[in-house]
Amino acid sequence: MSLEVKINLYELANKIVESARAVEIACRRGEPLCHEENIKVRIEELLKEYAWSKVSVPSPILEYRVDVGTYAKHYGRIDSLYGLVLFEYKKPYPGLNVSSLRSNAIDKVVREYIPGLLRDEQIQTLVRRIKDKGLVPYISAIITDGLRVVFIEYNVETKSYKVDPEIGYYDLNPHTVRRIIRTVLASWRRKLDAKLLSSEFGYASDITKRVVRILYRKIENPRSSKTKKLFDEWVKLVSQAYPVTSPSLREIASYYGFTATEMDKVDGAKLFYAIQTYYSIILKLLAAEVASRFYDAALTSFIEELRRVADQPTQLLSYMSLLENGYVYSWYGIKNFLEGGMFSWYLDEWDEDVYKIIKDIIDILSQFDVEFLTLNPSLARDMFKLLYEELIPREEIRKFLGFYTTPDWLAELILDELGIKYDEFINVEKQGKAPLDLKYLDPAVGTGTFLTLIIQRIGYYLMKSFSKDGIIDPEIARKALKKIVKNVVGFDIDTLAVLTARTNYLIALAATGLLEHKGGELIEIPIYSANSVITAEESRDKQLVTVNGRTEAVEVVKIDTTVDTFFIPLRLLKGGVVLDLLSELRECIENKLPFSNPRVKEILEKYGLTPFEAKVLEDELYNKLLKLERENLDKVWIPIIKSHIVPIIFKEQFDYVVGNPPWITIRDVADVKYQSLVKSLAKDLYSLVVDEELMPHIEMATLFFVRTVHLYLKDGGLIGFVMPKAIYSGDHHDRFRRNEVNVVDYKFIKLLDCERVEPLFYAPACAIIALKGGKTDYPVPALIVKGRLPRDRHKIISLSEVKKHLEFTEERLYLNVVGERSYLSYVKLGEIKEIRSDYYEDFYQGATVVPQPCWFVDIVGIPSQEIVLVKTSKRAVMRAQTSGSPYKGIIIGPLPVEKHYLYGVFTSNEVVPFAHLEPNIAVLPIRTGTDSYEVLEKEAIKGKGHVHMYKWLEEVEKIWKNIRKEKEKKLNIYEWLNFQNKLINQNPSAKYAVIYVDTATNMVSTIVSVNAIRKVQINGIAIDINGVVFDATLYRYYTGNIEEAYYLIAILNSNILNELVKPMKPPSKGGRRYGKHFHKKPLEFPIPKYDPSNELHKKLMELGREATEKAWKALDSLLREKYGKSLKTKGFLDYKELGDLRDEIRAELKDILSEIDSLVLELFAESGVSISKGASGKEGKKRSRKNIGKTLTLDIFFKKSNA
Repeated sequence: MSLEVKINLYELANKIVESARAVEIACRRGEPLCHEENIKVRIEELLKEYAWSKVSVPSPILEYRVDVGTYAKHYGRIDSLYGLVLFEYKKPYPGLNVSSLRSNAIDKVVREYIPGLLRDEQIQTLVRRIKDKGLVPYISAIITDGLRVVFIEYNVETKSYKVDPEIGYYDLNPHTVRRIIRTVLASWRRKLDAKLLSSEFGYASDITKRVVRILYRKIENPRSSKTKKLFDEWVKLVSQAYPVTSPSLREIASYYGFTATEMDKVDGAKLFYAIQTYYSIILKLLAAEVASRFYDAALTSFIEELRRVADQPTQLLSYMSLLENGYVYSWYGIKNFLEGGMFSWYLDEWDEDVYKIIKDIIDILSQFDVEFLTLNPSLARDMFKLLYEELIPREEIRKFLGFYTTPDWLAELILDELGIKYDEFINVEKQGKAPLDLKYLDPAVGTGTFLTLIIQRIGYYLMKSFSKDGIIDPEIARKALKKIVKNVVGFDIDTLAVLTARTNYLIALAATGLLEHKGGELIEIPIYSANSVITAEESRDKQLVTVNGRTEAVEVVKIDTTVDTFFIPLRLLKGGVVLDLLSELRECIENKLPFSNPRVKEILEKYGLTPFEAKVLEDELYNKLLKLERENLDKVWIPIIKSHIVPIIFKEQFDYVVGNPPWITIRDVADVKYQSLVKSLAKDLYSLVVDEELMPHIEMATLFFVRTVHLYLKDGGLIGFVMPKAIYSGDHHDRFRRNEVNVVDYKFIKLLDCERVEPLFYAPACAIIALKGGKTDYPVPALIVKGRLPRDRHKIISLSEVKKHLEFTEERLYLNVVGERSYLSYVKLGEIKEIRSDYYEDFYQGATVVPQPCWFVDIVGIPSQEIVLVKTSKRAVMRAQTSGSPYKGIIIGPLPVEKHYLYGVFTSNEVVPFAHLEPNIAVLPIRTGTDSYEVLEKEAIKGKGHVHMYKWLEEVEKIWKNIRKEKEKKLNIYEWLNFQNKLINQNPSAKYAVIYVDTATNMVSTIVSVNAIRKVQINGIAIDINGVVFDATLYRYYTGNIEEAYYLIAILNSNILNELVKPMKPPSKGGRRYGKHFHKKPLEFPIPKYDPSNELHKKLMELGREATEKAWKALDSLLREKYGKSLKTKGFLDYKELGDLRDEIRAELKDILSEIDSLVLELFAESGVSISKGASGKEGKKRSRKNIGKTLTLDIFFKKSNA
């Protein structure tokens, strides 16, 4: 088997120069050989023999006639034409080194030949076809005398010319010959462009649907045990990054051509694995092609070699096996591009179907010009970003998985702020340091955007500082390449992300002109499959080992995989020698050498293992891997073991850490064991939170930040991270903002606020620039970025272009502290002497009455006095459908249920200012006590003889176990319903409950007469219920005093409190604080206990009573005239309808609310709020989304910075 489809650029360049020299001598002597025709014929023959025949380029049209007349027709002849590339040949003496002759040649091409081609019907047709595909057509010209060359490019879209070089010429050498070949290939092949590749290989294409279906079928019914083991290990690994076992993933099946019937049975994880396998095949083929094109000074084509054997299934299988075991990349000088073959399983399932889909992929890829990517590395990043995101076509599923890539412009902005740019490289030089010695890490590398941009910037620095005629000095380039692959490093837990990043990294090296200078040496692309957060040190242990009658305790690390548990002596990790040791042992294992073999002993001696360490290695690693090798299962496990080890080796080595960490919360981590380890780090090691209730909300991005600063950054090093904007105000980020985390110190240098950039991510974003060491000194400089980007290009637009669309404003960011809470704001909060309401400890969050499809019901029949016929409510079904819930599509019933279990449940969706809608009907396994509820499990209900409710709960438990899987072992459905006792501590006998919503745009509060609600109206029929329950979207306070209740809802519905609290809420998409949590933030402000003898309190109470009476009348009228029909049809109001209803009620109450606001200002002032002197009467924000409400004066609370 050969991989020698190779163009030897040195040999071809030498042959051309040799022929040109012969003509040059003839010209100097005046001999007949001195003719342009001779140069043309000889160079065309050499190009055909050494290049075009190797990569199947069609023969050119020689002496192509074009109309070059400006006013009247007359014709010129282009020496040779390849598609949209023309060659103009000149004699080498006098040649292109003569300025006047060179100018005349350029002028002829620009003024005659290219305009003539644009008038040509065949060329016009070709240009039209290119435009129809959404691409920009270029006409290129190559002017050469065999010794020198000039390149011309004409952009048909902009009608602009580019002559390169602008002055002079380039020598004809291997570099310029490569460019000649690249230019021709780009003209007749399709340019490998993001949109084009997406149209061919995106989820909507026919080939994608066919390939994914076949791969999914093979995973569902594998004939090889290796396929199942690889899939299981993939699930284990990827579950640490994405919740891939969630049923939500099956929803993408429809995009890949699965029918509705098939979708019910689709395994989302297996489908995702099939999709990732498909994408990985495309990636590996493209990467192999790039590597082959830059193999030393040769230009080769791996895909062309595949095409030659594509009609022979056995031969193609052999070549694809070479690709998957990494041999192809090693052949071309890349030693670690593929390690382990996590997606190589399709080779073990090879049959006619698999053969056909691989052949089809190769056929399509062979139509594209890979070299075109190396002209501009951003094209490659763009391409892989768009294709990577297209793997998951639905935005809500990408959001659920945290599956988004970083736009180039934002990564560039972060690099600029960190000082990773040309000017700073020069400053480093002036300080006597070497810029190439700086070390960079992206610990969540994704598609490789940050690292490829860093390589691009290093390449620019090298080109500016060390190039001649656009070529970097070869020796400097070789040394620079070695430095880059040592110092520009990335980690990712997602195997596919690692492949994508390695591909982009490879292309970036090629585009900077460095890859071809690696010589005969192998290079390693330093993008590693590794967990940046949980390292092997977190699973350290000790083993008692006996050798020759002596026993010794050996410190080890434990590495769990799906096939076995491995142990490695800890000392080897700390010494950093373990990676090389494993690589050498791998060769022994692949050759099936026993541990007693002299070669193995030689390796152990080389690395200085003690007899006890060698025994651990023998029993707990080597023999286990040897067993897997004999079962043909070994290839993936050493790379997996390495992935646990790599982070330890790089501890505290980096000058810069950059990246965009995962945006999922700890509760979304699917792997229960990994989730436990992560929680331990967040709470026990770093103390990111001390309140257990906040733990599930901790975002992995925050843990990534402190963890990577701690583990990988040198003291004084800088970090630049994209982060969720929730860090500004989320309670779970409080200690992070205040620099109160344990173990590691960091100082915020600058924040980049991108909340008002649209489109960007699925949630508001910012970026932090910080220093390792010290503490943040507020206020901190901030850059506010806002504006709208072109939706079709927002991921791939550059920073220079983005500045035409976005506005950049410098600000200062303050840390405001309210009670025990903090938030970041561009406005400084004035001093509040007395803080936190007297009611703070008296308000409680409601119960987790979820999943709603299991509890919320519609009554569809009343067969007897004791029994009702119920099914999952329309509200619950539709809410699950629109929210991307894993319980989407779940419907229980119709089933009979005993009336003992009917309850009313209030959620935030029933609450409007000063009033409320009817509660939801729910069947709940609870019993009403005197002043609390009791949760009854299934068997207890059966013991009461309530068989119908028992059967309902059987269905509920089945759904819960199926969807929760491993997590169900931690909390069963009953424990979840009563999570943190939030159900049983509710009081069914309470007289009144003051409630406010936890999630809404604005504060909304009302009173519920708890013990008075014992019937609800269902289609005109009064249904008895056994009590009222408040769910977790509400906070409640029980009182027997209606005056106190009126007083409280007056304050809680006030514009004043609303505007004070809103800056403390995390932002939502689009910059609105819609649907985000208030929690107990309103109670951080000084709301005193109701005192009936206090005139101010009495006035607020009276206004609360008046507003309540008016709100109920307005609600009744609005339901009759506007919202009642929708409520009856759907069972609930959607977010817009509910928001509009709340606004309309506020509009009815605007005069009362204005009076309330004045009194609340007075109330807070009484509590010791300092009033800033000389206040200018700043306009406050208006209350509602429709600007309903009175303009407020809030100067007494806020001090605007004069800075």
